[in-house]
Amino acid sequence: MSVSSIGLSGIRAAEAQLQTAAANIANANVQGYSLETVQLVPDGDGAGVRVSGIQRASAPFLSREINADSASAAFNAALFQVTNSAQAILSPSGGGDISGLLQNLFNMFESLSASPEDTVIRQQVVSAAQQFADASVIVTNSLRGVAETSAAGLSELVGEANSALRQVADLNRQIAAVRSSGGNFGPLEDQRDQLIATIAALTGAEGDVQGDVSLGGIPLVSGTDSYSLVLTGSSSTISIDLPGGPIQLPSEAIGGTIGGTLAGVEQVLSLAQKINILIDSTSAAINSVHASGFGLDGSSGNALFTIPATPGPIAINSAIGPDQIAASSRGMPGDGSNAGSIARLSSQQGIAPAFGLSTASQAWGQIVAAFGEVVKGANDSSRQSQAAAQALENFRSSITGVSINEQLALILQYENELQASGRVVAAASDMISFLIQTLQ
Repeated sequence: MSVSSIGLSGIRAAEAQLQTAAANIANANVQGYSLETVQLVPDGDGAGVRVSGIQRASAPFLSREINADSASAAFNAALFQVTNSAQAILSPSGGGDISGLLQNLFNMFESLSASPEDTVIRQQVVSAAQQFADASVIVTNSLRGVAETSAAGLSELVGEANSALRQVADLNRQIAAVRSSGGNFGPLEDQRDQLIATIAALTGAEGDVQGDVSLGGIPLVSGTDSYSLVLTGSSSTISIDLPGGPIQLPSEAIGGTIGGTLAGVEQVLSLAQKINILIDSTSAAINSVHASGFGLDGSSGNALFTIPATPGPIAINSAIGPDQIAASSRGMPGDGSNAGSIARLSSQQGIAPAFGLSTASQAWGQIVAAFGEVVKGANDSSRQSQAAAQALENFRSSITGVSINEQLALILQYENELQASGRVVAAASDMISFLIQTLQ
């Protein structure tokens, strides 16, 4: 009877191994599937072996590193997408950038200083001032449009993250139930790992082998409970809705696509602020010199631009026409010295105090160059993080992935074990039959 029990246990073990190997082959190309193996332990009464469960291959440390690199890649990809859209506004393909239009205005004043009574040049000065003012509105509104459009997409991203968080909590519940019943919960853990990877790519959150997820040290999933991310206010802040009340996350704690989008919006709004500070400061300097001069009609004290109280786009003074352009410094029609003074502002250092001793043109170049570094840095970092994640993924696959050739070889081995166990059972049966016949 002991020999028969040993053979039967071998049959059961071989059948479980064959089923698992077949499942491995069937799922070899399924993303996120991890190799499964049958765990055998000696039977308690010494009669063969028994199946204690199915073990899933895993590499928790590698998974955490892959998720971190993927989150970094997603963060920088989102940052690049937002800032790259803004960068095109700084240097439009059709020309007409702020720096070029401002220089054109200075050039018109230089021409006017030589021919202060020329009505055509005076009209050109007005047109150049109008174009510069219009460009300030277009650039500001365009940058704000990029920021608003990007921020509008956050709601959908937050919804995706919350849905994944709820699914992780539900899978934790299912895994606990299957584990307690002795079933195979490996496929459920595969699903959970995929969801945690999705959450990491969206938010930069971290997960552990128990299925708990946290962001900035604050729980998002704890056992079978999940807590939602909440997008609040026009400033696009993120909070976690905990039982004790929502906790706002600092922007630096949020990674992934959501964090990159938030960072991109912040960068674009900051860019618009810097541009407006430069434009407003330069326009104020022009206004100061212009107001001290006299127009062809003898008027004085006129500002060329209207400037908002807080940094923002300017507008040309609606009361200014060709005759009110203050070319003269002495109220004499033939004097163009005031126009010359305005023209020389193009080379004045410190015209915008926020940019040190730079001229307006140099300050604009600094703004463009600094923002270009943000865009390039985001793109480079995204590529590097993605490459690192892929390298680690390849390493993890060598541990948790399925080799079809190896599984086919194991199937032959398990079939031989099945046949051998069957022969043991047959031999035991023959022995029993022989003993019965002998005793009769």
